[in-house]
Amino acid sequence: IVIKLPFDLTEQEQNHIALDYIYDLTTFKFESINDLLSQKSLNNLPFILEVNEYDDSRLCIAFKQIPGTVVIHGDTQYKDNGHKIKSLGNIETIKGDLGLSNSAIENLGNLKTVEGDFWFSATDEFLLNNGFKILTLSPLEKVKGAVSIRGNSLKTLGSLEYVGGNLSLRFSGVTNLGDLEYVGGNLLVSKYNLENYDFSKIQVSGKIRRYNDKVHNLNPT
Repeated sequence: IVIKLPFDLTEQEQNHIALDYIYDLTTFKFESINDLLSQKSLNNLPFILEVNEYDDSRLCIAFKQIPGTVVIHGDTQYKDNGHKIKSLGNIETIKGDLGLSNSAIENLGNLKTVEGDFWFSATDEFLLNNGFKILTLSPLEKVKGAVSIRGNSLKTLGSLEYVGGNLSLRFSGVTNLGDLEYVGGNLLVSKYNLENYDFSKIQVSGKIRRYNDKVHNLNPT
């Protein structure tokens, strides 16, 4: 980890300032700056998150607003311990994308807004042996980008009202569209779920696309 403070200080001095800053905010004492990478969660909640991990990666404390893209990884062999996160806790806004990758997260905590895309991603092995645990998107209200849901744990979109891009419910177990009012792109659904959907109160700027997906492909595809 490289600390880049706008002061003429040595690397050791900058690291010391950063560690003191975290201690003052959280009362959590780190001995080394590189120890931050191993503390993505604390008490099953996000703590030190890596944002924009695929482009201009940086670390931030999990306050109410996260200044970039976050991917919660559930793979215990992955470089972080995101697999321990069960809730997004007090996070209310994510300024980039939110990805749940092989994650056993159980709820979105206080999350209200995702300013990028929101997606679920999983390997076939994960879907067969573990699977997602989350049942609803509540209290999430707005995703400015696209939403893609895969896996059969999620049953309802809950409080989600606005999706700015495409909304894909293919190969999902979603049978309740919840409070959904607006989809800015196309709405993609599997025909085996059509009888559960009422599109009459939803404004879809694109098209409602129906696919002959098979139920047995749901877990995995």
